[in-house]
Formats: sequence, C-alpha cells, structure tokens
Amino acid sequence: ETLKQFLQELKTEKQVIVIVPMSDDNYYKYIDSYLKCIDYVEFFQPKIDSLQKFVESIFDPELFIGEFKKNGDNKVMWTGQNRKGQLVSFLETLFKKEPKMTMRLLKIILRKADVAYRNQIEDDYEPDFRVTICFEAAKYFDHNNKSHASWFDIFKTNKKVPAASLYASFLVSMIDNSQTILTKYRGNQEAEKDPAQSHFGFKCIKREGGDGFPSYPWHYNKGWGDDNEGYSICDFYLNY
Repeated sequence: ETLKQFLQELKTEKQVIVIVPMSDDNYYKYIDSYLKCIDYVEFFQPKIDSLQKFVESIFDPELFIGEFKKNGDNKVMWTGQNRKGQLVSFLETLFKKEPKMTMRLLKIILRKADVAYRNQIEDDYEPDFRVTICFEAAKYFDHNNKSHASWFDIFKTNKKVPAASLYASFLVSMIDNSQTILTKYRGNQEAEKDPAQSHFGFKCIKREGGDGFPSYPWHYNKGWGDDNEGYSICDFYLNY
C-alpha cells in the first residue's frame, strides 16, 4: 500500500519497474495477493559451483590436518585433507540432489550440527563432526515424495542408514578414507558426479569397549554383536 501511494503521487512520465525479492514458499502461501499486484514472477536459484572456500572459511582448520592411525597395525584411518574433501563433496551433492537446499538452509544445518556436536562431547561421547553433520542434514529432506518422513526419521525408526542413500555414501567415504564421496576420481579431478554406493546399510548400534576410536563408521565382522558382516555407526547420533 505504501508503494502504491508513492506511485500514485509520483509526477513522472517514465515507466517505473519495481523489483520485489520474495521466497517461493511465501509466494505460494499468499499467491492470491501476489497475483493481484505482480505482473511477472521469476524464481532465481544461485548456482553453487564449489563450497571449498566456504568450508575452509568457517571450519576450524585443525579438523583438516594430520591423520589418525589405528593402534596395533598402524593403519591410517583418516587424513585431514580427505576429511575436507568428503565434507565438501557431500555438501555440494546436497545442492545438486535436493531442490530445497539453499545457502540459508546449509547455514542452519551447520549451526545446529555445531550445537549437537558440543552436546555430544559434553555427554562424554567422542563424536566425529562429519557424522554429526550427516545426521543433522538428514533431518531437512524427505525420504520420498509420498511421505513427509525425513531421512533422519527413517534412520531413527529402522535404526539403520539405508545403503542406497547420499548419507550412506558420505559414511562409506569415511571408512575408505576417500578424497570424495563421488564414485571415481583421478587426482583431484572428479571423473563421475554420482555418489558412491555403499556395499551395506549402516546399522546404528551401541559400540562396546573403549578402544579409543572416535565414533566414526566402522566395518564389522562376527563378534561385533551381529552374525553378518556389515557397516555400523554409533546409535547415540540418533538422540541429538
């Protein structure tokens, strides 16, 4: 109404073009009102080419240096540089696969994951920040178009992260200490753009024994509380 009054009193023969930024959610919620006063609508979604600099600017650089070796056989379980590659490729793939993903939503996910991560530490767990982010992101996207259940709801109900999911691809990249969650790469150049498929779903189970490992995913055989070989992740992530 203020704008309408201004234009009515404006003494000019020039054509006036008014650009009004709005969200698509708000537009469809109040579409009748908008249609009465707007001549042309165009939705703009910024293209996200790379989140490398974004991740480097907001994360503690200490998370992306060094390496962690398994006690006993001295096997390298993760390296900081590969940790960063996994995180960057996971977030970039969310933008490509999830139409609802925006920079605003990404910042919300990371802020809430940071709170959950701190709470997990205060509760005497040893969380892996990548897993905390993975589970937090799963809360914001629907499992399928027929249901309003989120991916996180599926995790919690079934006590399992499904194999054929972006989230399982992120988790299996941690087990493999991959440079990316995508299927293949040559050096730093990605040859394929699809997420790698894990061999198993990830069972959410209580990890027994204080072996000193941070709580990232692991591969288990008989003796880990299940009769079959597979992948697991600590179930405490479901409680935050």
